[in-house]
Formats: sequence, C-alpha cells, structure tokens
Amino acid sequence: MEGLESENNISNNSVRFCSNCGTKLDVDAKFCKNCGKSINQDEKKKDIIKEKNEQRKVVYAGKIYKCPNCGEILNSFVTNCPSCGYEIRETKSSISISEFVAKLEEIEKLRTTNKKTGLKDIFVDSYAVNEIDKQSISLIRNFSIPNNKEDLLEFFILASSNINLKRYNDNYGTSESEDAISDAWETKFEQAYEKAKIMFGNTQEFRKIQDIYDKKHSEIRKTKKSYIYSLIGIFALLLFMLAIIYGLVFFINKNSSQKENDSNNVQSAIIENKDSVDIKNENNESSFDENTIVKDLKVTQYKYNNGDTYTIFIIDNPTEYNLSINVEVKFYNKDGKLVGSKDGTINAVEKKTKTFISFSSEDYEKLDYKLSATEEKYFECITSSLSYESVKAKNKEIVSLTNNGTHVANFVKGYALFFKDNKIVNFDYQYFSDDDGSIKPGKTITKEMNCYDEYDSVKFYFLGSADK
Repeated sequence: MEGLESENNISNNSVRFCSNCGTKLDVDAKFCKNCGKSINQDEKKKDIIKEKNEQRKVVYAGKIYKCPNCGEILNSFVTNCPSCGYEIRETKSSISISEFVAKLEEIEKLRTTNKKTGLKDIFVDSYAVNEIDKQSISLIRNFSIPNNKEDLLEFFILASSNINLKRYNDNYGTSESEDAISDAWETKFEQAYEKAKIMFGNTQEFRKIQDIYDKKHSEIRKTKKSYIYSLIGIFALLLFMLAIIYGLVFFINKNSSQKENDSNNVQSAIIENKDSVDIKNENNESSFDENTIVKDLKVTQYKYNNGDTYTIFIIDNPTEYNLSINVEVKFYNKDGKLVGSKDGTINAVEKKTKTFISFSSEDYEKLDYKLSATEEKYFECITSSLSYESVKAKNKEIVSLTNNGTHVANFVKGYALFFKDNKIVNFDYQYFSDDDGSIKPGKTITKEMNCYDEYDSVKFYFLGSADK
C-alpha cells in the first residue's frame, strides 16, 4: 500500500500533456479533452519514472576532518588546529614507520637465503640491481610520507642516515645496486623536506629538520670535494712518475761523464728545491697557530627564551685567515649540574667578517663553551660579496640580499636579531636562495624576517659559501 500511495502522490503532482496534440491533461484523465486520444497507462508510468529519475540528488564525496578539541574543520597537512592551537597527533598514513622498517627487514632476509654460487652470480649479479634490491627500492619509493610531526621527523632521520655518501666518491667503488637504493632514499629525503616546509612552517620542529637537511647536504658536498682532490692527487702522482721515467731514460742514454755531471746537477737542484719546499711548509705551518687564532676570535652571546631557550653566538673573525670554526657548549643549572651539551661547525668564515651559530636547549643558569678553528680548505668564502637592504614593516623587516661577487653563493642563511632597549626580544632566520639553493652572481633575493614583539633596532648576519 505504501508503494501505491507513493506512486499516486508522484502521479498527482505530475503535469502531463497529450502526446498527439500537446494539450495539458487533467490529473486522472484517460482521454484527451481536446482530440479524444486515449492516454496510454504505460506512457503515464514512463513519464512518472522519467520525472522521478530527473529529480536532482545531493551526493557527498570524500570525508570532512575536524579538530577533536573544538570541532574546527581541518585542511590537509595541518599539524595544529587554526582555531584552538590543538596539536593534531596520530594522523593516519598508509603505513607506519615501524611497519615500513619491518618490511625492509623482511626483504633483506631474502638476501641471506638466496646464496650465490656461480661466477655470473658473483661477478655480475652482485654488481647489478637484483630482484631483492628492486623490491627494497619499490617499497622506499612508494612509501607515503607521514602526516604527523613525530613520524615525519623519524622518517626524515631514517632517510638521512640511509643516504650513502660513498656513491659521491668513486674511490669507494659503490655498485649500481647501492647507488639505486641510495637514490631512492635521497628522493624520499627531499620529498619529506618539502612536506615539512608545508606542515611545520617557521617552527622549532622545522628548524631541527632544516639543520639535518643542511648537515646532510654539507656532507655530500665535502665527499664530492674529497673525490676531486683525490683525482688531482693521482694525476699529479702519474705526472711525477712519468717525469722520473723520462729522466732515467734520458740519463741512461748519455755517456758516463756527461751522465755523472747531469746527475750531480739534477741532484743539487732536487736538494735545493726540497730545502725550499721544506722552508715554505715550515713557514706556512708556523704562521697558522690555532691557539693564537682562537684567542683572537671575539664572541658575543645572547640568550633568548620564548618557552624554548636559545643561545646565539656572534663570532667576529679579525684574523687574516678564512676559517672553519667548531663550537662546543655545555649547559648547567643553578646547582651546577650538567643539563645539556651541544656542538656545531661553521664553514667558510671569511676573514674580517662576523658569523653566527645558535643552539636550542632547556633553560640553564650558566654555560661553558670551547672554540676550535682550522684553515678553510673546502669552500670559497663569499660573505664580503653580499650586500643587503632592509625595509621595516608591520611586525617584520623586508630584507633584499644581493650577490655582488663572481661565485655562485650556496645555502645563504640570514639571521635577524631584534632588540628593545639593547635587550634581545626575538630572532628569526631565513634561507636566501632560488629553487636550486643558491644565489647567482648579480641576483637579488627578498625575504621577510618576522618579529611580533616591539623592537627598536635589528642586527643582520649572513653566512654562505661557494664551491672551489
């Protein structure tokens, strides 16, 4: 009965017209009142069904995610609620870190069970990318980057530790398989970094990721440099050996008296040259005295607390040397108990310039620090070739940095310290670079340095390097 009533309701609400003459029909009409044509009941049902099917429907697609604390609708990649600030944890991903690592271990177990016996297995398949390696690479490349802070940071560290630095130095002779696996990890490393920039913004967690990212890229660049230097050394050694062979052949073909005279002359020249080189090396070694250099360095400390405690070192290098400086810091509470220890290295510290380094820690009462320095050998210093202009705006400084030098400046980092009555009230930093992480000669990069506290002065510091 309910079905019939529903159909009758639809019929009563339907407007029908004669299929012969087009005249509007009465609700229950069986014949057209104009032309007398019989109204086919099948056509009546078809009209009803057609009208019913043509009615618009509302279809909901996808899911709406809300904050568990206040109910605010959340966008993608949000780690904190924009309304109440609640931290979103345990966001679902396709596979957890622990499951991901467990699957990698299961694949590696297959390597130990599939033992290789033939010469082809040993000398060919061991070098090429085998099926087990392909499974590992596929798992790594298809792994979805986590959507919460803890898992993303854990995966970022995992990816960083699995990038094989040896592949950037052919002296180690890495296999095609090792290179392919390392490339897969490096790809996910870069993807995780880009996702962290979107998720974290300018937060303490992103600064940790930025430090890991910078350190890994610095290690890669140093590995590449060491390989180039080793090639230069091998080439120089080959030239030296060829010179010796040529000299031996030359002297053997001379008569005994001439050979003796030439030998004496060459021997004297070698001794004289050796003495000259030894004297030069002694002068160079004696001229760079680390203890003297470290004593000449001038250090200014700033302590800033906004819930987290930051210690900032401004180091002035007044010497005539380009340096690589290492800073070791120990933090103590009011009872004299050690509560933290940090260290960091600043590369490409140009002579007659200032540089900076910062450390985050729990709150402390006092600290001790130790500096060590070596002469910079791996990077070109570019700080003196950088110039900047700053425009003050609401809650920020708009800074334009220009590379006036001839070298491509890599990973240029800018620090802004904000002061009120000569007391630090905030700080911010930005990387000034284009898409490939550098500033080309003559190029200008503009960034915003934010401060949401009232300030009356600001100091800027910049640091970067170039390949030799």
